[in-house]
Amino acid sequence: FGLILSVYYINLRPIYQSKNLILAISGQNPITGKPITLPDSLEFFKKALSYDTLGNGETREQLVQRAVGLRNAKVDDNLRNEFLKLADTEMREQIKGSPTDSRYLVFLGNLYSVYGQGQANNELNRVAVEQLTEALKYSPKKQIIMFQLIGALINSKEYDRAYEVAKVAYEEEPKFGEAVKIFAIASVYSKKVDEALSLLKDRGFSEAEIEGELLGAYSGAGMYDKVLEILNKNVRANPKNANLHVSLA
Repeated sequence: FGLILSVYYINLRPIYQSKNLILAISGQNPITGKPITLPDSLEFFKKALSYDTLGNGETREQLVQRAVGLRNAKVDDNLRNEFLKLADTEMREQIKGSPTDSRYLVFLGNLYSVYGQGQANNELNRVAVEQLTEALKYSPKKQIIMFQLIGALINSKEYDRAYEVAKVAYEEEPKFGEAVKIFAIASVYSKKVDEALSLLKDRGFSEAEIEGELLGAYSGAGMYDKVLEILNKNVRANPKNANLHVSLA
């Protein structure tokens, strides 16, 4: 009996977990041929995690990704919230076991950052900033974490802090184009427009290349005169574009 139990724990549980994870992220059951609905997917995730093996990390990452994908999907709000709640609970459990692994902190932070978009200064954004700040503590040189933290800070309207993080990211790798653009955008949010435009010019970027992001930054910083300036310029350049006229209205 002891040998059978050992075989189950060592060999079979990981296989069962893997099988249920595959079903959780699949659109169709390969055995029955029937579609796998979102409620089915949720139950398969729960079943996979119940086996509690070394595959927990991968299962939890996939669960978070599924929850992120449901943020703007046309699904029942209660079901979306169930995925969010389970993803939060399970990723926090993963972090308990690996508290200094920035990867899992980033997953949790990104989950809340996505759900916090458009909801300034709420609890979702607070958690996103908290987790991504913690992740950066353990991986202080990773620009991708800095970029995600900047996004979360902008969601929270913590523009000055976003600027400071963006400045560090830029100084770490000033030749990286994405770092240049993000620093410029964060500078605008922090109302350092001259610095932003000078940076873009010095690094060979035009305002037109990141016009959409600049519009959001000008609007977020309350600089509506700059928003109107860009919209009016676009209307003059494309007078027959009805969408531009609607934006200006």
